[in-house]
Amino acid sequence: MNSRNWRVLTMAAGLAVAATAASAQVLTAEIPFSFTMGSEKLMQPGNYNFRSNAHIWSIRNNDSHKAALAMSYAATHTTQAATPKLVFHCRTNSCALYAIEIGGGDGALFLEPRRSKADADELAHVVIVPLTSSSAE
Repeated sequence: MNSRNWRVLTMAAGLAVAATAASAQVLTAEIPFSFTMGSEKLMQPGNYNFRSNAHIWSIRNNDSHKAALAMSYAATHTTQAATPKLVFHCRTNSCALYAIEIGGGDGALFLEPRRSKADADELAHVVIVPLTSSSAE
């Protein structure tokens, strides 16, 4: 392939990547409690952005600018009419993000961190936090 064709192909690929990134969905939620997401890393209360790339989810605290990555173990799909939300499993001492549900899109399920025997035996209660959806900035 000559250099002119290579440049055109490279430019087209760059535009395709930029268009995909520009149309990426950003989910935002105000989470009023500390929690874990897919690992032992404790995330503090605050306003968060969630983005996905296949089964890898990035979460960013807009207040502290701290970020984390988590891999989902399963995908979910909801109807277009479903309300986007975060689903947490909470026990006496901690909450863990269990699911991200996106109205009309693919969501995710996350493994909960290992717990002590006492925490593992305790029945979790479910806490729902609404998500808002927007295009990436």
